[in-house]
Amino acid sequence: MTTAHSSLNSGFVSLVGAGPGDPDLLTVKGLKAIQAAEVVVYDRLVSKDILELAHASAEMIYVGKNWTSLCASRSNQPNLSGESTRR
Repeated sequence: MTTAHSSLNSGFVSLVGAGPGDPDLLTVKGLKAIQAAEVVVYDRLVSKDILELAHASAEMIYVGKNWTSLCASRSNQPNLSGESTRR
């Protein structure tokens, strides 16, 4: 898991690997990050069980991913450098 802090904002971004999709295999730190998140950005490889760990009020942003296009082009991705990361 990687956390980036900015001196310009009081918010932060955590990257949590979902592994094989089993919530029991998440690290404790990853679980806490998901549970505390105001915004969860995820792709189709993240299991429903892991998504259900997020707080009910968390904004869920699906960014998609498929086997034929593992690297989504930047033009197809939502602008995540905006308001969501400034919270």
